[in-house]
Amino acid sequence: MSRGGIYYSQLIKNRAFWAKNLRRIFYTKLIPLRRRFLVLKEGGKVTNEPFLVEELLIVLGGSTDPERFGSAFYLYRRIYSDGSSKNVVFDCGAELYDDVEKDATGKEVKVKRVRGGNFDYLKENNITVHAVVVSHGHLDHVGMVAKLKRYLAPGALIWGTPQTHDIFHDLCWETLKFSTGTFTYFEVREVTSKRRRAILVPGENEILPGLTIFAGPNGHVPGSAFFIVGNALLLNDFCVHDQPIVLGAQPISKCVPEEWRRKVKKVPVTDLTYGNASRKNWVEQIILFEAWIDSIHARGGKAIIPAFRFGREQNLALELARDGFEVVVDGGGRSTFLSFLRNRWSPNDQNDFLFKNISFVYSKRVMRELEDEIAAAEACGKFGLVEELRQLSLRLITRDELASSTRPVVILTTAGMGDGGPFGYYAQRSLENPKDGIARVGFCSPDTTMDRIIKAKKSGERVTIPVDDEIDDLGNAVNFAEFSVECDVAEFSFSAHGDLEDSAAYLADLVATNGVKLELIGLAHGSRESKENGRRRFADLVENETGLVDCEPNTVIRL
Repeated sequence: MSRGGIYYSQLIKNRAFWAKNLRRIFYTKLIPLRRRFLVLKEGGKVTNEPFLVEELLIVLGGSTDPERFGSAFYLYRRIYSDGSSKNVVFDCGAELYDDVEKDATGKEVKVKRVRGGNFDYLKENNITVHAVVVSHGHLDHVGMVAKLKRYLAPGALIWGTPQTHDIFHDLCWETLKFSTGTFTYFEVREVTSKRRRAILVPGENEILPGLTIFAGPNGHVPGSAFFIVGNALLLNDFCVHDQPIVLGAQPISKCVPEEWRRKVKKVPVTDLTYGNASRKNWVEQIILFEAWIDSIHARGGKAIIPAFRFGREQNLALELARDGFEVVVDGGGRSTFLSFLRNRWSPNDQNDFLFKNISFVYSKRVMRELEDEIAAAEACGKFGLVEELRQLSLRLITRDELASSTRPVVILTTAGMGDGGPFGYYAQRSLENPKDGIARVGFCSPDTTMDRIIKAKKSGERVTIPVDDEIDDLGNAVNFAEFSVECDVAEFSFSAHGDLEDSAAYLADLVATNGVKLELIGLAHGSRESKENGRRRFADLVENETGLVDCEPNTVIRL
């Protein structure tokens, strides 16, 4: 046999070669040939323009720990007959985790680190990202967008709602503190520049030539969105109950035009945050929360509430202020308040709130932002808002004045889990004061500052916490102190997510309205138990069991 014959004989027997290349050969060689034949048969003229042959959604986020949610990171690929592709990233979040390092004395200490999804896939497959679409401004959805800079095509835009873009810059800088070389200052500056921003509108958005997606409000936070791309609904984090700052998501039959709704055959991205439990009723939690605050104030103490800056801090401030409590807001939540006031992306977003009984802690940035908002309101003739903002600027108070005050106040400080922000400033003054109280008001990861405070209160042990927001070059807290926990410590749950029954009802409405079961439901954004519960609950909404897909890292979903 000739040398060439031996080569082709070995090639035919090489299973690895065929496993890797058969699909490519099918789409780039055989289908185009068949298409040319059919066109010629009908007497048409053959063109060499590439056509779409495949759509993929690749899960690059998630977590290697089945009990953690990880980060949201999805790559949508449109593959054409000539082998080219258009690639869009939907969300690119960060996951905080605990690491161990040695300090200057050689002692091992726990530090907070951040990691993203499978960027190696982009590198190994030489992927160029032509557009990025972000659903909302939470760390686990946008925290690693800066790392995409090295994969972005020239002129690639980052699409998001106005509220998301407002906080996007700050979140990227926050992630940089913990990134340890994951990305650079220059990458953050590039992806957050105004020339990279593109504003989504509710409804149809052409994010690339020939690629239009549908965006609609999903009720999670102001400006948060679901997306329809191709035949897929990316539900993202969603919520059906009303909150002070945003109304709950409407059934898809009421908020999506029929031509878009009928396209949906698959729902690869769901929200199983509460897949293993029912969310607690918001109104009932508020009643219990306010009763606890009353008990703290009755003995002459202050209530210290660490809360997430994008949503939770504003929700609780408005609820408490409306019920007559004096509320002081500190941390990044002050800027977020003004962003929500300035922007209304959809009718679901509520920005007609008043600042009665609400004060801000003073900073130069907040003073400058208030002046800008007053000028903008005057230019629009909103004179009632002008007066509201002027009164708010007159109520600015410094942290030291607030700490020394004996007034019965509620201090809402950025840092939902107690890590970062100004929480340490207040906690060090309240932990050993039996009159004061500290409350957890949402999700709390293990071994975060708030988690350690709760455990120390129950066990009677002392707790070590960061006492300010000073950090070193690697993002580690610098100043720590140990305290006994003499104050009252309480736990509440104010969720901005739907639970399993909410998700099932939402998807059932889609199935009933379209009159056909779904081909696929992705089990995403939940623990292992949540996903198993989702598998059982959604079983009657899909055509067969194989349509229930666990969105583990590197899962490939064909749309």
